[in-house]
Amino acid sequence: GVEPYTPDEIYPNENVVLTNSAGAYGITISEHILMVTLMLLRQMPAFQQVVAERRWVRSMPMRSICGSTVTVLGTGDIGTNFARRAKALGAAAVYGVRRTKKAGDAAFDAIYAMEKPSGAKKVCYNHLDLPLIAIDELEELGKDNELYAELAKIVKNNGGMWCFV
Repeated sequence: GVEPYTPDEIYPNENVVLTNSAGAYGITISEHILMVTLMLLRQMPAFQQVVAERRWVRSMPMRSICGSTVTVLGTGDIGTNFARRAKALGAAAVYGVRRTKKAGDAAFDAIYAMEKPSGAKKVCYNHLDLPLIAIDELEELGKDNELYAELAKIVKNNGGMWCFV
């Protein structure tokens, strides 16, 4: 919400106007997200390395968005535009996660509310289904689970962000 930015006393003078650009970049940013998603599904960084080294690799594991389950954090303009494009490319299911319970775009097969996100992340893969957990709980969960231990390392190495490359 914008509530923390509405008190007049936080601005240098009373003539400051608070604005936003909601809806201005949904298509452009969602297309960029789609490009990066496809690059990662197609192992583009590894493929670029093979090409740079002038090697021939008979096969590289590649996945398709077609038939995949996609979870989108945020169902606003950017998330909705991304969901529409993922559906158009054949995603089997597109789920949205948002802060509040309210109706969403038909591009989503279902929308789930997270009243208090607190760093929680739901990740769905065709080969792996992780529960909704708080990122700051990964290290503790990792004491008994090798997968969570590895994810905790990834988060720590990426400045607190869950990032796979």
